[in-house]
Amino acid sequence: MFKKWRSIKLSDKVLSELKTIFSDNNVSNSIGILKSYESDASLHLVSSKLPSYVVWPENIKQIQQLISLADKNSFSLVPTSSEPPRFYGTSIARKKNSIIVDFTKMKKILKMDKRNRVTLIESGVNFEEYIKECKKAGLRPHIPLYPYAKKSVVGASLDREPVTIPKYHWDISDPLLCTELVFGTGNMFRTGAAAGPGNLDEQREAGGAQKNPMGPSQFSPFRIVQGSQGSIGLVTWASLKVDRAIDSRKNFFAISNNLDTNFDFIYEILKYRLGDELFLVNNLNLAILVGDDKERINQLKEKLPKWIVIISVTGIGELASEKIDWQKGDIHEYSKTFEANLTSELADISDNDISRVLEEAAPQPWRLKYLGGCDNIFFITTLDKTKDFKKIMFDVAREEGFNESNIGVYIQPMIQGCNVHCEFDLYYDPKNDKENRLAKKTFLRASEALIDSGAFFNRPYGIWADMIYPKTQDLVIESMKKVKDIFDPNNILCPGVLCFKEDK
Repeated sequence: MFKKWRSIKLSDKVLSELKTIFSDNNVSNSIGILKSYESDASLHLVSSKLPSYVVWPENIKQIQQLISLADKNSFSLVPTSSEPPRFYGTSIARKKNSIIVDFTKMKKILKMDKRNRVTLIESGVNFEEYIKECKKAGLRPHIPLYPYAKKSVVGASLDREPVTIPKYHWDISDPLLCTELVFGTGNMFRTGAAAGPGNLDEQREAGGAQKNPMGPSQFSPFRIVQGSQGSIGLVTWASLKVDRAIDSRKNFFAISNNLDTNFDFIYEILKYRLGDELFLVNNLNLAILVGDDKERINQLKEKLPKWIVIISVTGIGELASEKIDWQKGDIHEYSKTFEANLTSELADISDNDISRVLEEAAPQPWRLKYLGGCDNIFFITTLDKTKDFKKIMFDVAREEGFNESNIGVYIQPMIQGCNVHCEFDLYYDPKNDKENRLAKKTFLRASEALIDSGAFFNRPYGIWADMIYPKTQDLVIESMKKVKDIFDPNNILCPGVLCFKEDK
């Protein structure tokens, strides 16, 4: 009885303190609201707890005060910046006494710099808003494949979601540049060129553009923040790489019945930096990307070739058509050299369909359009090895009884083709208990098999971390924990992610 009374008192005290930091509209402990943060669309990755509070910060001062309050009352903080449905368990509380820090009200677009090809936006700006403002400013954002409209742009960059233009992907961190963040110590820090000298206004007056991500000094702290799943610092804004808006586009498709038929052709295209967007999908994923409903998706799937390499060439300004013409000629020449079946048309798919997927934001997550549920397994490898990993994935699915025709494949070259993002999408009906259980079993077993075969899971969410870190050298784990101790000594931020399992 005493414990229950003490818990109520503590809850009332924390709520009162939160309301000294946030307005009444920006803090809640309503069960209905808390329930909406208890789980996400990735049911198989994380075991969740009901959070105690949700807060919506609007400035960096509130975040610093919140960290101080959380430290004093032994609460953990879990950031999120996207609207539901959310994925991968990064916005889910994993322990009791957690506060969800929802950045969706931090929506300022602080800079659209066409001259320096850089933007600066707060963490709550989503893809729908960002793409719209970039178009107004005559800019072309570097975005993932058909991103969800309500997904945070900064969140996607911090998670290292792959973008679709490999020739402009110079570093694994792109398009992320500079950031402003608050560490778990409560200290504010700015990374890269944004670190100074001077504040942002003074830097702009001196011609600074917050475009160089490196530094300050020989240390590039943004690299320990990116991919940390919120466990090192809370990012309030970031600058992002962009390009000039395009004036014209021409799409080409290299089609085949086997995954590896066009690998040599792809390598040649990447080597000479031809085309802009370039990626490979199977017929199911392309049908889902452009189809509006299940019936239309199934019709497209039957008409499309099994494997499609999409190459999109774009042009800017007065010489746009000339650029497209010479790249078209080179692409056709290499297609003949490597015997690629190249076409500029696909059955029942228009150029507008492809342009929409490449340039706009999806009103709903495209992977949920088909059957309502999707567990996707993704990792980094090289293009030539994807055939072996595809065999492992489909062998496991066959052995478990999962419908192979419900597996989508997406392969995205990155860093100018040095490696690829390889993704297998397991589509299922979440309302069907049998399909749900089968998808989970296939997902877990395939993940283990792929990890054991050398797939590099550079974004180890949830249960993947439990599979990966026991196989990792102790020195690496110790080093990661030392870094965590420096920037979040009391384990306030996202306890339980990556290898940070124990309570302190």
